[in-house]
Amino acid sequence: MKGRYSVLLVLLVISSVVAVSYSSGCVGGSSGEKNWLELVPSDAVLAVNVNPKVTTEESFIRALKEAGFYNEYIDDVNTLKEKTGIDINSLERAIFVMESSDEENSALYAEGKFDVSRIEQAIEKENETSLKRGAYKGVEMYYSDEAKAALALTKDYVIVGRRAIVEDMIDLIKGNGQWAKKFSDIGKKLGRGDVVVVADYSYFYGSVSKNTEENPKIGSLVSASSAVDYIGIKIDFTSSGYGIEFLLHAKDLSSAKEIKNDINASLTLAGSWVKRMQNANISSVVTTLMKSIKVSRDGQYVSIKLTLSEDLLESLKGAMERRTVEW
Repeated sequence: MKGRYSVLLVLLVISSVVAVSYSSGCVGGSSGEKNWLELVPSDAVLAVNVNPKVTTEESFIRALKEAGFYNEYIDDVNTLKEKTGIDINSLERAIFVMESSDEENSALYAEGKFDVSRIEQAIEKENETSLKRGAYKGVEMYYSDEAKAALALTKDYVIVGRRAIVEDMIDLIKGNGQWAKKFSDIGKKLGRGDVVVVADYSYFYGSVSKNTEENPKIGSLVSASSAVDYIGIKIDFTSSGYGIEFLLHAKDLSSAKEIKNDINASLTLAGSWVKRMQNANISSVVTTLMKSIKVSRDGQYVSIKLTLSEDLLESLKGAMERRTVEW
């Protein structure tokens, strides 16, 4: 990152975050005995765990192409491999952590097998900011005092981001420090997935509440969200499409019941609106899409599950392209 990290670090961050890593469970490596949340510092307000193997799924590639990121992604992945020998597809898991809404107050952990000497050579070659070299609890580190950033290197893992968070993650790897136990229950409830996100919604609610006041059309789900403390998202990429789950944990049972009722009411209202669309093709496809949404409650948890097949998405895309009347 020009003026902060070297070009190498940018590539590592971009490529790994886009590729995303492994959701739950244990893998090999120096931190292989730890569940992924045990590598997330207790101060985290958001954590993402993703499966790099998902980069080989056809649906992942199609999603990148549809979003217009595919060429950039391939260029970044190839450059990263050329400069450092790091193959995104060979990573075991990656974890992205934020300790505030400021994206710079974050760190990325990538686990796999790394050629430390080759990465060091790339850093020295690309080093535009005179990164200093040192160590933290026996782990080699490059860091910038000005940027408060660091890159920790071992043969089993790489961590890059805000130096304080990097050091906290090293502490957790070595069996010290405090991990984000507050996410333990919702993480367990979500289970395994190609992409798993957990967040402290109470922390983020302030900005959401402000947006709701400015735009009351956001809906009853947001207005009821003051009763939500944690949220989670799970995405699975398959050869035929995408499976998505949104999970909300309410602060009490009555709030969970109310939230579920609000969501169902909103879906019913949306369904009525869709049926009145003048474009029959779009109405038919969206109706099919909405029928795949399943809302359920288990105690204080409210789950919204959605299945997006490639056929359905292609039908929606085709209907949008053929539409003759504005919504």
